[in-house]
Amino acid sequence: MPSRLFAFGVTFGIAALMTYVLVTGRDLLIPFAIAVMIWYVIIALSRLIEVQLSAPSWLSLSASIIFFVVVLGLIVELISGNITAVRDAAPTYQANLEKLVESAMKLSGLTELPTIANIVDQVDVRALISGVAGAVAKVAGNTGLIVIYVIFLLAEQRTFPRKIEALFPEAGRRKEVQIILSDIQKRTQTYIAVKTLLSLVTAVLSYVVLVAVGLDLAGFWAFIIFLLAYIPTIGSLLGVIFPALMALLQFGGISE
Repeated sequence: MPSRLFAFGVTFGIAALMTYVLVTGRDLLIPFAIAVMIWYVIIALSRLIEVQLSAPSWLSLSASIIFFVVVLGLIVELISGNITAVRDAAPTYQANLEKLVESAMKLSGLTELPTIANIVDQVDVRALISGVAGAVAKVAGNTGLIVIYVIFLLAEQRTFPRKIEALFPEAGRRKEVQIILSDIQKRTQTYIAVKTLLSLVTAVLSYVVLVAVGLDLAGFWAFIIFLLAYIPTIGSLLGVIFPALMALLQFGGISE
């Protein structure tokens, strides 16, 4: 019994310590996690170019970095332009939100519309959008730190084999570890490739539909759908909910 209590105490202590470290170090850990994802995508693309085009490793790495920077620049331009457009249209969305709440109250048989209107007045769409813009700006503010992390990872990747040799001096054990790491890498790359293809198809089809119905910021929402499609199960659901909410704000979609 005492040993179980001791084990529970140690487990709880480690979990609490890890939680504390993650919370207090989030300003450093989140950029690092983003940097690891970027680094992995760059390396995967570099190896794809190297294998498919028989290009030298330095050329394939340079091409993948340039491609990633160009795509990232286009994404930043898309997001910044759409945030400005949404903030300009915020008063219209605010008015539509008030109409939606009033329509919902009438449909439900309630008549205390002034009270509900007062509640709606507390929902400042412009402030909400500004908050989202601030969060995006904070991520952009960490760009320098993310770039430093990515450069560090790219520089250190050449030393990974030597570090594995140092960690596993025994040849048999080292070969086992290398096989496991290679298998993990292949499976991960296959998963990312399949997910990316499915996400791209979903985003393109969504963009066509959103443009057809005249929804504002169709390109932005298609990009969000592309990102959310990477999240299993719930990602596809969120990818439908967000544009639907946007449609309600834009068109005032509840009718009596």
